[in-house]
Amino acid sequence: MKLQTLPIVLALGLFGAAHAQGGGGNMPPSFEEFDADGNGYVTQQEFTARHEKRMQERAEQQRGSRYAQGAPDFATLDRDGDGRINRNEFQEHQQLRWEQRRQATPGNGQGKGMGKRKGSS
Repeated sequence: MKLQTLPIVLALGLFGAAHAQGGGGNMPPSFEEFDADGNGYVTQQEFTARHEKRMQERAEQQRGSRYAQGAPDFATLDRDGDGRINRNEFQEHQQLRWEQRRQATPGNGQGKGMGKRKGSS
């Protein structure tokens, strides 16, 4: 049984390592990936640089164009208009996008559950 779980553990470890390096596949980038200087805020310059880097990574993975169209602009995240994005603004935006994606994905709505199948009585 231990040998059966080893591939799963290895796969999870590789995924975690890839995400920690900023290559987390479908995972959204972290606040720290945008906050290049670590001061707790994301400036327009940091936001643009990280966005361009992410689009380059996706292009190299041949996944870029679809994501570029839906990418938010800086002003959308800078909710208080102070010219910088704080951690709360960033997290609120990510939560909103997550909810929008979840609702737009077929099969994520309220279903009929495990009711009777056709032909059963």
